[in-house]
Amino acid sequence: MKTFLPTSPSPLRTLVALVATLTLAVRAPAETRWHEHSMHLYLGQVNSAATIYGRGNYGKLDLGSDAERGIGYTVQLKDDLDLEFALGQVHSSGTQHGRTGSGDEADRLYVDLQLTSLYITGKQRYEPLAGLFVPWVGAGLNADLLETEETETVMASGGSITKPRTMRSSSAVGVHGVAGIDMYPRKTSAVALSVQFRYDLTLLERGPFDGEIGGFGLLFGLRWDFFADTL
Repeated sequence: MKTFLPTSPSPLRTLVALVATLTLAVRAPAETRWHEHSMHLYLGQVNSAATIYGRGNYGKLDLGSDAERGIGYTVQLKDDLDLEFALGQVHSSGTQHGRTGSGDEADRLYVDLQLTSLYITGKQRYEPLAGLFVPWVGAGLNADLLETEETETVMASGGSITKPRTMRSSSAVGVHGVAGIDMYPRKTSAVALSVQFRYDLTLLERGPFDGEIGGFGLLFGLRWDFFADTL
C-alpha cells in the first residue's frame, strides 16, 4: 500500500484559485430548474500520465503529458446540483534506461501503459451568465485501473536479447477537483461546448505498479442535454 503526495503544488493551487474565483463571481443560485440528464464527450491533455520509479538497474521514467479521452453521464439531483459519472482513458508509453554507472547502461525496458479511470463527481452549478455560459465546480472520487505491458532488452556477449513480454495490472483510488464552464450558442440550445480544469490526487495504489499517477488536466468537450426543464 502506497500513499502519494503531489510532486508539485502548482497545479493544485491553480485549481483552488479558479474554484474560489468562480464561487465569488457567481454566488446567485441557478435558474429554477435545469436539464434532468446530459451526455458528455471530451478530449484533452493531462500533464503527467504516470511516473514509474527506478527499479533494479533502471532509472526513473516520467511518461509526461498525454491525451485523455472520455465520456460522461450527468443526472440532476437538485435545481443547482448534478451528479456525473465519467469514464476516461489515457494511453502512454516510454522506455526505462539502465542507470549510468550500473554497467547495464545499454539495457532497455519498454513500458506501455493504459490508464482507465471512473470518475464520480458532485457538481455545483451557478446562475447562467447572459443565459449562455454556465459555470460550475465539483469534487469527487475516482477508481483507476492501470494495465502495463513491459518488454525488456538486455545486452549479452552475443548481442542483445529481448525477453518475453510481461503484462501487469494494478488498481488505485483517488480524489479529484474540477472547475469548468458550459457554453451554449443560444438560450434554447440543447448542445454546449465545455471546458474544464481537473486535478487528480491518488491516495491508494494496489498491485505491482511502482510509481505514481495523477496531476492536472485541461479537457474540452461537447455536452448534449435532454429532458430539459428550463428555457
